[in-house]
Amino acid sequence: MTAACPQGTTYNEQCFLSCPLNYTLAKIYARPSKLFGENYTSVDFLSVISSITCQKTQAGQAADVWDVADSELNQYYCRRSNDPPTDLKLNGSVLKEHEAVGTVIGTLRSQDAQPGQTFIYTVQRPSSLLMAQGDKLVNIWDNPRLNGNISLNGGKLSVTVRSTDDGVPPMWLEKVFSITILDVNDPPEQVALSNSVVYENATVGTVIGELTAVDGDDPPNTIPHSNFKWELLEDDGGRFSINVNKITVALSLVGEAQKMHRITVRCSDFGNPVKATTETFIITVVNVNDAPTSLRLIGSTVHELAKVGNVIGQLVVTEKDGDDVSYDISQSDVDTLDKFDIDSTRCQGPGYEYDCKVNVTVKASLDYETKAWYRLNVQANDSHTRAFKQFNIEVINDNEPPSAIRLTGSHSVLENSVAGTVVGQFVVSIYNSIQSKCSQGGPQPAPC
Repeated sequence: MTAACPQGTTYNEQCFLSCPLNYTLAKIYARPSKLFGENYTSVDFLSVISSITCQKTQAGQAADVWDVADSELNQYYCRRSNDPPTDLKLNGSVLKEHEAVGTVIGTLRSQDAQPGQTFIYTVQRPSSLLMAQGDKLVNIWDNPRLNGNISLNGGKLSVTVRSTDDGVPPMWLEKVFSITILDVNDPPEQVALSNSVVYENATVGTVIGELTAVDGDDPPNTIPHSNFKWELLEDDGGRFSINVNKITVALSLVGEAQKMHRITVRCSDFGNPVKATTETFIITVVNVNDAPTSLRLIGSTVHELAKVGNVIGQLVVTEKDGDDVSYDISQSDVDTLDKFDIDSTRCQGPGYEYDCKVNVTVKASLDYETKAWYRLNVQANDSHTRAFKQFNIEVINDNEPPSAIRLTGSHSVLENSVAGTVVGQFVVSIYNSIQSKCSQGGPQPAPC
C-alpha cells in the first residue's frame, strides 16, 4: 500500500500478528537440552503483543515502529494452543479370576499442563475384556481365567488406555498398564466315568469304571487324571462302592438286568481352600444270557402196571435270567417216545431266576418182560442257549396173576378108574420172571 503525502508529512498504519487455526501467538525461549517449544509450561502465551504500528513517509518508505523491542519480537512464534495430557495413572492393577462383569479394577487419573481440563478415558486394547466407565477401569471379561482361552503373559494382561482432554483441539495420551489376573483355586472340571455298563453276573468287587477329572487350574487340553479325593455320596442302596477312583460292584446284581441305577460322586481337589464338584452318573445293568442249569429228573422209576397218564417224575431246570424255557424230548429213541411224554413243553419266565418244572407221564402200557428201562433225552432251551441231558427211566417188575389156564387130555374118566388115574394136566402161563414151582420164569411165558 502506498500513499502520496505532502513533503515532510507522516502517518501511522496499524497491523496485527495472527496465527493459523489451533495455534496461538506466544513467546518461546530456547532452553538448553530441551526440544524447542515442547513444554507448554515454558511457553508464554500471556505477555505477547499482537499489534504493531507502521509509520510511512511521503516517499512511500515505511519504517516499522514496533510496540515492542525488536529483540523481544524475535521470540514470537505461533505455538499449538493445546497440549496432550502429560501423564496417566491407574491406582489399581489386580483382577481376580472369575470376577463378575462390572468389577472395578482401579481409578484413572490424568495430568495436564493446561489447568481445569476434563478427560475422557477409553480402552484401546483389549476393548473386549475391559472398558472405562467415567474414570473407572471396569471388567467386562466374562469369567476371567489364568488358563482360559485368553492368552496371558505370565498371568498378566496388557491394557492400553487413552486419556483425551477437552482442549482445542482435543489431545490425547495413551499408556499401557499391566493387569495381574490373580489366581483363585478352581474346582475340578470334566468329571467323567470311563464306563457305566455292568453285566448282571458281575461278582462283588468287579470294577465298573474309573473316575477322572481335570483341575480347573490346569492349562487347556490337559489330559484328565485321577489325582483328586473321591467320595461316593449316593450308592443306590449299597449296590455300588468306590475304591480310590474306581466304581465297583458292592452287591449282587442278579435279577437287575435292564435296570438303571443312579450314583452321585464328589470330586475334591487339594487346593487352598479345597474346591469340589459333584457329578451324577447312571449305571446300566445289562443281561448276560446264562444257559439253563441244573437240569434234572426227579423220579425215574415206573411200575409196569402204571396206567396211561400217570406221572412218573418231574423234569426241573433252573433259569437264572428269568427267560421263557421250552423242553424238547424229540431226540429220544422211538421206543421211549412211544411209552413216555411230558405234560407241557414251555414255562413262561417271570423275569428273574426260577425253576421250570414239567411232568413226565406214561403214554402207553409198559411191560417189564419186554423192556426194563428206557433212555429219555431232554433238551431245555431259553431264548439263546440250551442245556441237554440223558436220563434213564426204570420199569419196575410187578407180580402179575397167572393167565391162559387150560386142562389137557380128554376131560373124561372111566367109571372104574382107580384112584390116582391121571385125567389131564393143568397148564398155566406165567408172564413175569418171578420164580414159581413150575418154572424158572423168563421173558417169555413159561408153562407150569
